Amino acid sequence: MEVKRLLYGIPEARTYYLTDKLFSDRKDTKLTKATFTVKLKQFLKPSKPITFNGGVLSLDNNGDIHLRQKGQGKRLQPVNPNSPESHQQYVKQRARGAYITSICQPEACFDYSVAAQHQSPDTSNIKELNQQIKWQIKNPNQGLCFQPLNLATAKLFVFVDGSFANNSDLTSQLGFIVILANEQRSKDNTTTKTPDDTGEFTIKGNIVHFSLTKYKRVTQSVLASKIYAMVAGADIAHVITTTLAMVTDRLKYL
Repeated sequence: MEVKRLLYGIPEARTYYLTDKLFSDRKDTKLTKATFTVKLKQFLKPSKPITFNGGVLSLDNNGDIHLRQKGQGKRLQPVNPNSPESHQQYVKQRARGAYITSICQPEACFDYSVAAQHQSPDTSNIKELNQQIKWQIKNPNQGLCFQPLNLATAKLFVFVDGSFANNSDLTSQLGFIVILANEQRSKDNTTTKTPDDTGEFTIKGNIVHFSLTKYKRVTQSVLASKIYAMVAGADIAHVITTTLAMVTDRLKYL
């Protein structure tokens, strides 16, 4: 399965959106008439990356949009467990790494969530944090990517998982991930099912929503946890599906 992650976490103060010249000009006219002071618009082009939400936003020739850090990783350093200031270093480097994670490296969310639980980190805790820091140092260009999809054939996929409560590794007990993707059958790389189809397929798309939750009440079995996750995942998938249908209908896209 090949999945490219969705561009997410855009605050209201800095928004990235699609527009045409007519709408853009009308918006400028209305803002000027209302005497609102706003920053100048920046237009994303393949030859012109822009600074956005603490990172660098770029557009490649295939239409993929990438969000990467703008150099914050250069300040990351492994923590020295033998230093008398190891605790202060732990807190500082954990904060720096978590900031990058919040911008464009969600792969590191779990490790920094675990690190945040340790108020008095020992040598093993420092070692675990250093492993994540070293990964970020070696992968400064790892980031988010939004890939254009064929909405006419796109499908919404929901993957769920569940486990017992009170996990010692602090993992999520109820989790699901929602992906908007185009499907390809492995037999002949088509989107239609053939009589000799094995049922295997690949998807290529974007994560539009995910949830990792610790359940307060103890579930009696892994199956129960998965059922709870399926219900939650199906609910949010229905909301996303109906919203997409409404948007595309109003835009007369499909």
